[in-house]
Amino acid sequence: MMKATGFIIASMLILLFLLSSGWCQPQAPLDDEEAEFEAPDIVVGQRDIPDRETICSEVLNNARFTISHQFSYKTKSPRKVVTNRLALQMKWEQLFGESYYFLLDGKTTLFTGNDHQSEADDEDYEIRTRLREGYIQASFGRLNMKVGKQIVVWGESEGAVVTDVVSPRDLSEFFFTTLEESRIGQTMVSVNLFSWASQWTLLINPDPRTVEEPDRRTEYYLELWDTDLFEVIEEEPDETDTELSFRWKRTFGKSDVSIMLAHLTENQPVFRFTGLTSTDKFMLIKEYGSLKMAGVTANLSRGKFLWKCELAYKSDRSFQSLSLAGNIDPAEKDTIDAALGLEYNANGAYFVLLEASNQLIRDWSDDIQGTRRNQSNLYGSWSKLFIYDTLTLGYSFYYQIQDRDSFHKVNLSYGFTDNFMGSLEYGHLYVRDKDSLLWNFRDQNRITVELEYHF
Repeated sequence: MMKATGFIIASMLILLFLLSSGWCQPQAPLDDEEAEFEAPDIVVGQRDIPDRETICSEVLNNARFTISHQFSYKTKSPRKVVTNRLALQMKWEQLFGESYYFLLDGKTTLFTGNDHQSEADDEDYEIRTRLREGYIQASFGRLNMKVGKQIVVWGESEGAVVTDVVSPRDLSEFFFTTLEESRIGQTMVSVNLFSWASQWTLLINPDPRTVEEPDRRTEYYLELWDTDLFEVIEEEPDETDTELSFRWKRTFGKSDVSIMLAHLTENQPVFRFTGLTSTDKFMLIKEYGSLKMAGVTANLSRGKFLWKCELAYKSDRSFQSLSLAGNIDPAEKDTIDAALGLEYNANGAYFVLLEASNQLIRDWSDDIQGTRRNQSNLYGSWSKLFIYDTLTLGYSFYYQIQDRDSFHKVNLSYGFTDNFMGSLEYGHLYVRDKDSLLWNFRDQNRITVELEYHF
């Protein structure tokens, strides 16, 4: 992790130095006296060695920077600032010849003193750097291979995790992070073989990551175990937990179908009681089980409509169990996950999405905690463009059928220029009763302002 952090910081500093120092600017013409000592062009194999200006132009033209500032305010008591942070993101793409491609995508964030992340650590400010993706791709005809940190997106549903189980997610900001931003990259090898209308993909991940939970004392942290009574020791996945995934995808015009097989590490942890500590606390091991998945997805396009469906059978999944006798152990169960959705795109003028999903736990037992036998959800979104496509109004909702909890988000974004845009968003969580899994977060409504500048 330290190597990746140092690498991205160094890359950002080098590129910013080239931009600001004038090193990449065209050089002033030499006067007559200096011209007498100008060295002749060096030619190797009849090709001139690129000069400084050419090298800089090639590198910087393939780099894209985004400066952003996010400020959010909690609207329910106790009212407070939740986020106040400045970020610099760099995405650098580079081709080497006809066969090699390099991608570097990272983000450095400055958290101010009243941001809940730095506030939890009692710091005046914090600087954190994350390498989202950083890989090199080699292509040889119909075969390509990627090696490095990658984000893999499988599945079609936006409101449920059915077959999109390869890349874990960052949950440190609860519901207030976009799906794209929440994905966590993993260091892996991916091999893709293309043929007419078909694609075969093999993923080998020797270093699986898991869901990133909210840090202790942050706004969305939930204490599961009383620290006065329990001591928790975490066992993270290692190289012995190598993940293997396979996908076959076939396209039919604007429609497609995919079949997936995977052996993965669970993203969510479970706890196992192992005895008492020397201080007479209950010792719990926080561990991550493994699961096997067989899934299928399909997209069926008909004019402006797109039907989406997913189905997955997952075996040996780990759920938290707490028996009446007080035993704390994982319980392994199989699940059947399904989702069905419909998109409508009015030629870009506006967009509508509706989805329904369900998870069924087979061989259900009453000692399973935190998860229902049937978990059914509805998800929907709507967006429309105004003022020559510079203003976008959007609305999305998430509804949990059994608990009747819901989350609503309204977003307004405006492009002031091609490079500068701003957005205003309000997120509202509605929780009905104390038995709900979201009861502890019932007051987490907030309004967020964000500004972005691309260059």
